[in-house]
Amino acid sequence: MKKLIYTLCLFTGMAISSCEDWLARDPLDQIADVNLTYTADECKLYVNQFYTSFWGSPNNYIYHIDRGSDNLLSDNYQDNKDLIEGLHQVPSSGEGWGTTEWGKIRSVNFLLDNCDKSPEPEKARKYIGEAYFFRAMLYYEQFLRKFGGAPWIDKTLDLESGELYGPRLKRHELADKILNDMDDAIDRLPTYSQQETGRVSKEAAMLYKARIALFEATWEKYHAGTPFAGEGNVQAYMEEAARMAKLVIDSQLFDLDNMGVEDGYHTLFNRWDYSSSKEIMLWKKFDRSLGFWHNDNRNPGRNGAGVGLTRALVDSYLCISEDGTQALPISLAENYAGDTNLLNVVANRDPRLAQTMFTPGRPRTINGKDTTVVFIKPNITLSGVEKCSTGYELAKGADPDANEQETISGSIKGSIIFRYAEALLIYAEARAELGNITQNDFDICVLKDSDSYKMYSSWRPQKSIALSTSKDGKNWSAPQIVLPPVEGSSWEADMNRPVVVYKDGLYHMWYTGQNDGKSWIGYAISKDGYNFERQSKEPVLSAEQPWEKVAVMCPHVIWDKHENIFKMWYSGGEQYEPDAIGYATSKDGLHWTKWDKNPIFKADPAQSWEQHKVTACQVIERENDYLMFYIGFYDINFAQIGMARSKDGINDWERYSENPIISPTEGGWDASATYKPFAIQEKDCWMLWYNGRNEHLEQIGLAIYDNHDLNF
Repeated sequence: MKKLIYTLCLFTGMAISSCEDWLARDPLDQIADVNLTYTADECKLYVNQFYTSFWGSPNNYIYHIDRGSDNLLSDNYQDNKDLIEGLHQVPSSGEGWGTTEWGKIRSVNFLLDNCDKSPEPEKARKYIGEAYFFRAMLYYEQFLRKFGGAPWIDKTLDLESGELYGPRLKRHELADKILNDMDDAIDRLPTYSQQETGRVSKEAAMLYKARIALFEATWEKYHAGTPFAGEGNVQAYMEEAARMAKLVIDSQLFDLDNMGVEDGYHTLFNRWDYSSSKEIMLWKKFDRSLGFWHNDNRNPGRNGAGVGLTRALVDSYLCISEDGTQALPISLAENYAGDTNLLNVVANRDPRLAQTMFTPGRPRTINGKDTTVVFIKPNITLSGVEKCSTGYELAKGADPDANEQETISGSIKGSIIFRYAEALLIYAEARAELGNITQNDFDICVLKDSDSYKMYSSWRPQKSIALSTSKDGKNWSAPQIVLPPVEGSSWEADMNRPVVVYKDGLYHMWYTGQNDGKSWIGYAISKDGYNFERQSKEPVLSAEQPWEKVAVMCPHVIWDKHENIFKMWYSGGEQYEPDAIGYATSKDGLHWTKWDKNPIFKADPAQSWEQHKVTACQVIERENDYLMFYIGFYDINFAQIGMARSKDGINDWERYSENPIISPTEGGWDASATYKPFAIQEKDCWMLWYNGRNEHLEQIGLAIYDNHDLNF
């Protein structure tokens, strides 16, 4: 045998000096313990193993990940019974706590233990970053999510290492270790535009860290008071999730694909090649010629795949108004078509629903140009993979191409690892959980409605008025448009700065309409606080008096039950931050009479903090006087919040001696300006919501005065 090997060596190439040297070479995908130079290329080859072992083929995430959850049910109820009833128990062994998982941890640790031996530290730096990324990923996926806590092993161990018998870390301790690893990865990884195709980038690591931080924040928050609760800092986790997601967004390297494209959401998950995609941040490529393919598409495309979407998941998709500006749960939407058939189920709904589940007429299998099998009804009477367990059959990720559904050839549909859309969703959820509405929201008005709060605000992306709700005034739902602008309008192409009064079973809204550098005030009414109807095609208040210049805006209205009239305090002057505050009255909310001695409240040059202008007030009628919260401008850029009072709400306003009451916080989110206040008096405190700005970023915050008596 030795002679035969020697002969083959000679035949292969005379440049090889000896067979023994050739046979003794180290494998290129592993780092040996001895005699290794640890070049950058060798580090790269070593870390390549994690790309293949950590990520599988599935593109159809819901089919694989949500199987047996409250989103997707298997055909056999017993498979889901323990999970549904909350009785599932982790076995005493296995379930991902084994040598395979810990072996991967050891492999990563070996590279990190020896990377300092590389003669090319700068070239090897990014591969070290990848190693940190994969260790964090493995700990998160295999241990934190499954077991909560686990031992933290960050070096190569042998059979004699005492760490083998070390204790498990607490959940939050393990989470912090994972997040620190991800920081080390982010610090070393190149940006998406500089990274090799198919490898982890800095932005991908940021997105993954945001995912982990949000998961831990919500776990800690919603398991509080249970045996599963941890000791982590919910606020810190949530803020880090938002921060990381925002960094991805602000990179401007990514965008959403298929916007406005028919069936674009469905086709997004059925591509062979994502190299030109703006949305896909990382994906896995397959190639039949290399024997590298998968069967992920076989059953979901051809039949029920033995699963079905749950009714709860289907019902969670919102109804969309005809003009696309409003989204409501099916329980509140007047245009919900019901569920007598599948076409009704998807009618007037979020268009992603019809692209996630099969409906009659959707192609199931395309065999050629002229031969297409379409979906008619779900397979609910069959068994095994032929069955749809619920009647809502999964279509997302199911490619109708017949070749993609054949076992023999296998599918080469690309596998999406990270999507830019996730960054947007994480940022929105984290900000909502924090109770800080994003820079898209301004100019609030808050109503106390029984045991909850309604916040009406300016929703800048759609130039609309939006509504958010909250149980505690701190944690708010995502904004929902309740009054959109009128296309082509001469006076309300842009809408903002609302005030809402609840009277006689109706929600009365006055708002600012803007167009062409001018501002007006409009009026709308709603029965439910969500669906508002304009009461006039024309403004109910316009700039007419000299001091009003080009704008009347920022209305605040109360109903005076003693005089049986609406009273309005409004701002007038320049469109960009008006100059002073005026007063008007109305019997019906539609026809208004202005005070003939307007403005009733102007800037006081003797008060340096408000020397430039005053505007955007809220007025509260008290037993013996009227209390005003208002904005004072030192200059056009620097604003603070103050208080004043008047016996009749018109004359002789007395300013609070300790104004301003809300000022910018040095180094904080509201470091540049504080303005647009709205306050509610509770039994034992005052709650005041306001806009805060840090340079160009504006958000909504909450200040609490821990006493019902303002001493003013």
